[in-house]
Amino acid sequence: MTNLSTVVDFYRASSKPQFDGRSFSATVEINNNSLRLVNLLINSHKAYGYFEDIDINDEFIDEDDLKLHPIKIGDKFSYTYIPPKNGAERFYNSILEFLSINSLKKGVIPKEYYIIDEDFHPSDSNKPDEIIKIEKICAIISSLAEIAHFHDTKSESSNYRLVFVRDADAKSTSVILETCITPEMLNINYIDEAIIKSLLDIKNSQIPHQAEKTGIFRNTIVEFILDNKYDFESLICHWDTFVRLFENNLSTYMSGFSFHKARKEIAQSEAEFAEKISKLITDLTTKVLSIPVSLLASFGILKLTSKPEMLLVLLGVLLSSLILHMVLLNQEKQLKHICHAKDIAFMPFINNNENYPDELKKDINKALDELSKSQTKCDGTIKLFMCLAWLPSSIAAGIFFAKFFT
Repeated sequence: MTNLSTVVDFYRASSKPQFDGRSFSATVEINNNSLRLVNLLINSHKAYGYFEDIDINDEFIDEDDLKLHPIKIGDKFSYTYIPPKNGAERFYNSILEFLSINSLKKGVIPKEYYIIDEDFHPSDSNKPDEIIKIEKICAIISSLAEIAHFHDTKSESSNYRLVFVRDADAKSTSVILETCITPEMLNINYIDEAIIKSLLDIKNSQIPHQAEKTGIFRNTIVEFILDNKYDFESLICHWDTFVRLFENNLSTYMSGFSFHKARKEIAQSEAEFAEKISKLITDLTTKVLSIPVSLLASFGILKLTSKPEMLLVLLGVLLSSLILHMVLLNQEKQLKHICHAKDIAFMPFINNNENYPDELKKDINKALDELSKSQTKCDGTIKLFMCLAWLPSSIAAGIFFAKFFT
């Protein structure tokens, strides 16, 4: 299959003669490789250039008559070849000439091209540093065209006019960037296009805050251009500074988000554990309502005269106190579980306390103090009810022994 790389291979096989911008001329001794290449070019029907001024063994041959004069290995082949010159897929004398094509200004690199000064074709394994930089700049241009709020995709102009808008304080501020690619951009030591490409990577679409990151990137473009009065060339030349500003703005946003998220989680945890402690106290209040009934039974012994009846009532009151005491022990254990769960829930906030702003630190400390007060109050209530649980039994036992020994 014939393409521009075939012309390049033939040019290289001819010892890379001078190219005057229109054609190159050389004399070669035909070998297997050059014979194959010449035949490919002849059979391409001028799709990738054409021969003129052909001499085979010092005999002038018209290109149209080459099929009547087949070339053989060992022939002396003198020629002038005119490579394709329409479109971007062609020969360029230098990187500077390559930069002049319009497609680069829209981030589109020709599929095939050949730069004579660098002896480079895209199929070559080793890329010159300038080509690597051009590819990265074109990747940035293409990505910016997708990220921009507006751009003239239908325009026939040689470049893009990218519009970025920032909304802040009920005001809209915008900048227009006219894309270009200049020799000055190639003086940059390193161009990092990974960040902007990651914003458009479909694999990252489900990552949290991806849309917010893109919005922050747009706002940072506007901020950076307006604050420094830069054009597109200056933006690329100071790309590393812009990337640092974007990362700082993103970090500020994420810190603010983490702050609000942590505050919300603290409020939810505080409400959850406060509700559990409150419910525990309510359950305690319900359970200790049996104490007044036991007290009435205790004083009821005074009216009894039969010792077996008095003993039966005493045993009933003692059993009620024991059951209530065991229930309260279970409530005390449940309180310990709640407190342990609270400690685990608040442990991440306590460990990261130094990294939080003062306002959030106060919220954490206040939540812990309030929960500790509720915990202490509930624990004290349980212990008080444990004592009260045995009050009817103590009274009943006192009355029983007083009547039993009188």
